[in-house]
Amino acid sequence: MTIAEATNRGDDWIMQSKNSEIDILRGIAFCLVLIGHSFPDSAYGYINAYTEFGREYIYSFHMPLFFIISGFCMNPLLSQKAINIKLEIIKRSKRLLIPYFFYSYIAIIPKLIFNSYMYIKFEPKIVLETLLGNSASGTLWYLWNLFVINIFFLFISRFSSNKKIWLSMSLMLYIMHLLFPEFYFDKLLEYPVFYVIGVFVSTYFSDIREWLSSKGKLALLFMVINAAIVITIGNDERVRLLTALFGSISMLYLSIQIVNKGQFFKKALKLASDYSYGIYLMSPYVQVAIRVFLYKALGVPYLLCMGLMVILGFVLPYVIIKYIVRKNRYLSRILIGQW
Repeated sequence: MTIAEATNRGDDWIMQSKNSEIDILRGIAFCLVLIGHSFPDSAYGYINAYTEFGREYIYSFHMPLFFIISGFCMNPLLSQKAINIKLEIIKRSKRLLIPYFFYSYIAIIPKLIFNSYMYIKFEPKIVLETLLGNSASGTLWYLWNLFVINIFFLFISRFSSNKKIWLSMSLMLYIMHLLFPEFYFDKLLEYPVFYVIGVFVSTYFSDIREWLSSKGKLALLFMVINAAIVITIGNDERVRLLTALFGSISMLYLSIQIVNKGQFFKKALKLASDYSYGIYLMSPYVQVAIRVFLYKALGVPYLLCMGLMVILGFVLPYVIIKYIVRKNRYLSRILIGQW
């Protein structure tokens, strides 16, 4: 599949790019999400310095990395002179919003049944808040915000193709996010800057890849600086732009090296990349079930539960998607937004 074909289908997140490095980077980012969601926090009465650091370290850059990838993949479309906005809204509604609303409202059912075990309790207001991007599942906010950001820049691209103006605008939004952190739509202020960074990375990717491929020491330094920041001040939004850039550059370097030298990891991460969207949608339900029933109800050690959440959070959705969902067009449309 070419990048143009994928763009025409509206696959702005999991589209197959012309660059193997970006597909591998998507696989890495998805694995970080899967691992990050398995880490415990104080809400579950389990505190471990190592797992706490791991969780904070991943959260310091993994979602900005996804928006960078999304901006990268949307750049060819955004660079076109004539864009059918209505058609693009329909495509992205099918791809992003239908799965978002389906999984978000399905998540209410187990909350009603097992509410006493849930970290995020059911409240009637969540029914309305889901319409505004605050998903009842707690993990799907990315889809709603990505949809809005996509449409926003599709409209902006009709009036200005100057991407430096896009960057300036998104930086202003980011500053507003820092000044008004309690704003309800805070993610719409925070993440456009990373999306636009992805647009720039796409534009200059050949030069960036050539430059970064020999900068192993720099990538390692960025990882160490990120770790030092997390250890000293935690995953602090005031330095999120810095940690997001350092973390994303390090992961891009890693993806370049894997494409060039790591055939086993290349195949594994390519598989993770190909199935990342569907597994992202389904894995929270597997992980929550393990956390609720094995850890909270039966008292199974959390580290064991954590391993099961990572493994089964990948394997079960993968099997369901490959052998059931993708074989039925109606299930594909509803469950993984594939039209």
